[in-house]
Amino acid sequence: MFRELSKKFTLLKTFFISFSALSLIVAILFGLAIAYYPGGNIKNVNKEGYSIIWNAMCNLGFDTSISGEINRISQIFFRTGLTLMSIIGIIYFSLMWIFFQERKSTKILSIIGSVLGVIQGGIFIGVAFTHGDIHMTLLTIAPLMEFFAVLPYTVVFMKDERVPGLSSYTFLVMFSSAILYAIVVLIGQIIKGDFFLISRNGMHTIFNFLILLGYTIIGIGTYLFMKNLETKS
Repeated sequence: MFRELSKKFTLLKTFFISFSALSLIVAILFGLAIAYYPGGNIKNVNKEGYSIIWNAMCNLGFDTSISGEINRISQIFFRTGLTLMSIIGIIYFSLMWIFFQERKSTKILSIIGSVLGVIQGGIFIGVAFTHGDIHMTLLTIAPLMEFFAVLPYTVVFMKDERVPGLSSYTFLVMFSSAILYAIVVLIGQIIKGDFFLISRNGMHTIFNFLILLGYTIIGIGTYLFMKNLETKS
């Protein structure tokens, strides 16, 4: 019995520390996709390379760049990174609800967060491989699902004293960042002009890298959480 329990915790700890490492790998893949993007943006179709301000990350996944050049290398890096991020996110949310079943409030919130987290993972895979109206629809829905998946777990992590503060406060920062991002985009839609373009493109790029940083830290925090549970068991 003890040996089986030990193997279970070893497997879980391995996954969660791997979750951190893979989040960093995804960030590197996105960085490579940006580095290999041929060029062109909404302000200057002839501009060489990727502009953090004027390009949207979804530009990296298209068959051709805005400048009209073949975008195969950048597309491969971007799709691989987004698919990997989606898969590890789905696995993470599929596992986390199991550890918060003792209290009714955390049980309900964790299940809601996990369901939404799994859905958003599937949507992000769709973002990587679709085009046109479907792509834009999924791109709009995905961050909302991310927001509503993080919200319940922010509450759960803050309420459960077993969860290390590293994970709790990282989720809180991610939740706050999502709210700030949504407010900036909303203001941009009202103001229009360049501010809207920057909020939709540049802010989205920065937000994605912040999410990956958050996932990296959360993976370490959850690893510590598993060690704590293992010690107490």
